[in-house]
Amino acid sequence: MLGDVSAKEASFDAARQAYEQALALADELSLRPQIARARFDLGQLQRRLGHLSDAEDHLARAIVLFADMEMRSWLELSQPELKALGHLVIVARSNVNLFDYLTEKFAGDPDIRVILDRRQDEPQRDGPTGAERRRHVVDQAVRTRGLAVVIPQ
Repeated sequence: MLGDVSAKEASFDAARQAYEQALALADELSLRPQIARARFDLGQLQRRLGHLSDAEDHLARAIVLFADMEMRSWLELSQPELKALGHLVIVARSNVNLFDYLTEKFAGDPDIRVILDRRQDEPQRDGPTGAERRRHVVDQAVRTRGLAVVIPQ
């Protein structure tokens, strides 16, 4: 709540600190709904500040948690944030229910494409170079978080 008040007053550093403290406490206490909400709030704030990579990380983690806990109202709140980040959403094969949900929600939106990562586990290569770096970052996000949003460059 303190983070929300600070964000509304445009005190973004105080908001970020409050959200990070809430996340740390929720994590310490293993309160998954609060972890998801704190990540969602951090993601919103980071997107507003133009820190899109950080925003994508927090929002993707929050969305996967919301889906795992069947927090549908929070998934609904996440849709505009997801759309504001990018136009391609990649969901891990292990999150078929999330893929189905997002596909249904964005079905009528020509600006968003949701795809299910159907690749089999590939051996990870060391040290991507050049153009592979961006793909490598997205691959890692899908593998570790279960969801990635490709942010347009």
